Amino acid sequence: NEGLYALSLIHELDSNTAEETVNYGGFDVIINAMDVCAKDGIARVNACKVIFIACLNGENVQRDIARAGAMKSLRNSIESFSDDEIVLEGCLLALSSLCIVEDNIVYMLEGDLIDQVIITMNGHLDCGGLQEHGCVILGLLARNVEARRRISKACGFNSIVISMAINHGDVEVQCQALTAVRAFCAIDDDSCKVLLATSGAVSAVLEAMKAHPDLNRVHEIGCDVIRLLSLGRNDDNNRLLGENGTCTVVVRSMWSHSQNIAIQERAVEALAVLSEHSNNIPVILDAGGIEAVLAAMHTFAESPHVQIKGCAMLSNFASAVYSIKVKIVDEGALDVIVMAMVLHSDNEEIQVRAVILLRKLCIKENVQRMITANISPVITVVEETLGDKLHEETSYIVAQLENAG
Repeated sequence: NEGLYALSLIHELDSNTAEETVNYGGFDVIINAMDVCAKDGIARVNACKVIFIACLNGENVQRDIARAGAMKSLRNSIESFSDDEIVLEGCLLALSSLCIVEDNIVYMLEGDLIDQVIITMNGHLDCGGLQEHGCVILGLLARNVEARRRISKACGFNSIVISMAINHGDVEVQCQALTAVRAFCAIDDDSCKVLLATSGAVSAVLEAMKAHPDLNRVHEIGCDVIRLLSLGRNDDNNRLLGENGTCTVVVRSMWSHSQNIAIQERAVEALAVLSEHSNNIPVILDAGGIEAVLAAMHTFAESPHVQIKGCAMLSNFASAVYSIKVKIVDEGALDVIVMAMVLHSDNEEIQVRAVILLRKLCIKENVQRMITANISPVITVVEETLGDKLHEETSYIVAQLENAG
């Protein structure tokens, strides 16, 4: 215990010392000391601090600590001190540090350690630090197929959602829970997205964004979660996203964080996908979605991603009724589109999306303003470079402008 305490006082372990500890089997000694002091809660806390500090030295150290049996020892600590939140928080912190390396996840699959993490979270819902570290662990485990299966079986998604609801004012819990949800959504596995949605993750994400309107981290991760969920191929999920105010929250986020490019990129893409469903268009329209997307395209004119997804979203709207086509032009879209085409003249995707959008906007009510906005010169350039791909669209626009002129 005294040795573990002394080591726990080291706030920063330099790389040379960490390497020597690895070479001389020092972590085997530390893990063995944890087992020897099995009934000493203070010793366990000190050992967890040592593991956390050592893990700051990178993946090789993290692998060596895991090979020394740290996961098994931490699992025993969780079971032995199931009512001691100080010990439990230390154990989950240590585990979260060890799970950073994907190779170490195999040790998490030994026995029932994943179940124990989720049981611990469920048993101490109002302990913010414990919930924070638990969410980090679950998010890191998302990379492994078997770990995802076990988390799902143990209702781990529900644990994340409940954690967010109970600790709604704790920013770190919210951010780590959102990060965990994002990790599962980023996996090419629609079953995860469905389970998250049915667990109430969508509502939890939206509530976090509403409760913390000024926090960039919450809105960046939140918009990314919505973007990833909307990219899923599940109709029920997409309908759920449209029915519970998601579109409005995303648009509000864009206005509140108008200078944050990460939020704008994720939000514009989310709206581009959400607007593929016609029932979402009136909601986005009422929330000021057209104005928000055009503002993002203007502010971040040099961002290809914002321009591509912005044109995609506006194209979805321009496929609707004539009045919306007129509104898009009324809000200044033509100048924004021309700017995108000029600044990104060598980006084929932007040119294609912009021309397709202009073709949809090219109706009688908008033609005169298209002439005023100097659409003809940029269309001429596209005809020369991409005429074989966009001949039908460019020919139609040129004919309409010439007839009106």
